[in-house]
Amino acid sequence: MDDADRSLVERIKAGDVAAFERLFSRHHQRIYRFAARMCRHAQDAEDVLQDTFLAAFRHLKTFRGKARFSTWLYTIAANSCRRTRRGSGAVAPAKESEPDGGAFPVDDWTRRPDALFLRKETRRAIQDAVAELPKDLRLVLVFRDMEGLSAEEVSRIVGASVPAVKSRLHRARLFVRNRLSRRFQESRR
Repeated sequence: MDDADRSLVERIKAGDVAAFERLFSRHHQRIYRFAARMCRHAQDAEDVLQDTFLAAFRHLKTFRGKARFSTWLYTIAANSCRRTRRGSGAVAPAKESEPDGGAFPVDDWTRRPDALFLRKETRRAIQDAVAELPKDLRLVLVFRDMEGLSAEEVSRIVGASVPAVKSRLHRARLFVRNRLSRRFQESRR
């Protein structure tokens, strides 16, 4: 566990409630970003964020520190996503204010209008393909390729072995690649 997180967790366990605000500040953007990618509705992402930190606060005494604190939070958030009201499970549309557009980074090679249009179309195509993934594959893809977690961390969060995570990730990537390939072949016709 990160030393700063460890210190904050210990302070909270000792009764320093203000330390929880600092812990929230350190992690809330990543948890919201994850929830927005897993839920179609912004309100669901906000609900997941709130549920995650409320559950973390309530159950912090049970956190033993064997895994990183962020891994524990992601586990709570993933479980909360599974229980969302609307339950669509689709990826939320990217916000232009997000530095990576809410999906895989796409280099800005030029400022030409046609290049900007193609970049937006590519981003939209990736988001659509990810949204079509079954939830178990989407979870693994979002955690590994978008959130940058290790296979071991994803394994702990989703409750599957590392080989199973790698297999799901491979299937998810193939699915997205096939969808993108098909979409771009159709657009050339």
